[in-house]
Amino acid sequence: MRSPSPIRLRWLVACAFAVSSACQPKDAKTITVHWSLADGRSCVDAGAVRAVVSLPGAAEQSGRCSQLPDGNRITVPDAYPDAVLTARAESAGLAALYRAEQTLPSELPDEIELVLFFSGGR
Repeated sequence: MRSPSPIRLRWLVACAFAVSSACQPKDAKTITVHWSLADGRSCVDAGAVRAVVSLPGAAEQSGRCSQLPDGNRITVPDAYPDAVLTARAESAGLAALYRAEQTLPSELPDEIELVLFFSGGR
């Protein structure tokens, strides 16, 4: 098998770059998700020990429940506009006690407020 000519090689590299660039989210940034439980309960009262947030195609981010509601924050790297953010608050047995889903705005703020609703462990 012969090697591609320098012009063909440059064209192949340019095509590969164009395809990989098209798959990258535009305007990605790190955001903080401040979450709370819809019924106003603390994590201790609700039996939740951690929260998990995720975006499509990205790794899940998690954080321990705080005794103070203002402490319930999770940093999400590489958030991108119009992505659907999902979240759940889990028990020690990994049951999803509360859930939420929110589409991120086109102009990403530094912090998102997210309210999780009781899901009964499902």
